[in-house]
Amino acid sequence: MKLAQTQIYACDRLVISAGPGRQNSSHRHFGAIVTLSPDGAPVTLMSREAEPVVSRAALVAPNAWHRIEPGNARTLSLLIGADHPWFRYIKPLLSGEPIVKLDFAALDGQSIPWEALFDGTCDCGEASRVAHSILQTFGGVDAPPHELDARIEEVLQILRDAVSDTPTPDELGRRVGLSGYTLMRRFKAELGVRIREYVLWRRLMVALELVDGRSTIADIAQRTGFYD
Repeated sequence: MKLAQTQIYACDRLVISAGPGRQNSSHRHFGAIVTLSPDGAPVTLMSREAEPVVSRAALVAPNAWHRIEPGNARTLSLLIGADHPWFRYIKPLLSGEPIVKLDFAALDGQSIPWEALFDGTCDCGEASRVAHSILQTFGGVDAPPHELDARIEEVLQILRDAVSDTPTPDELGRRVGLSGYTLMRRFKAELGVRIREYVLWRRLMVALELVDGRSTIADIAQRTGFYD
């Protein structure tokens, strides 16, 4: 999908974007972001809590307020949610800082189809394989599995299966043997976001995957719960 010269690949809780650098205002995401500048010029990432990071590769922690000043550099960004199994590669890199500098040289020797990613000739499957390789390089092949509380996993599956008609926290809690309040507290502790914030994230992810030229905006809104 091409959007103002930026290629967007949405692949099951993983979003890869590749395009010309654009300065943006301070914002945050549910997921973590790995930002790469393949052409040699570093980008500047700024947060509210720490000094700017100038680097060709960096990790923005989940929910960290940040903004990017890319200059003229093309950037490739990987946005991955804390509910994704590949988040295992992100966890070893999190240091408590909002932005973590990474070593771009770690990618040397890898066969990454940069131009195909930027011109949109990659398909989502290939983009996903590239993302996995990049995350694995930075996080380590032997990164331990990303495991959540079994009841939270069950709730996540329920929410994935009910994108357009989401049960209330009390209903979800009853299905996994917790009170609504306890579930909300544990959900926030495990994933770093409230249930309603996660529901919005999932709806946006599913909507992105449906923007394929075959579905109308009305159809997408109906299928993802945005119609109301």
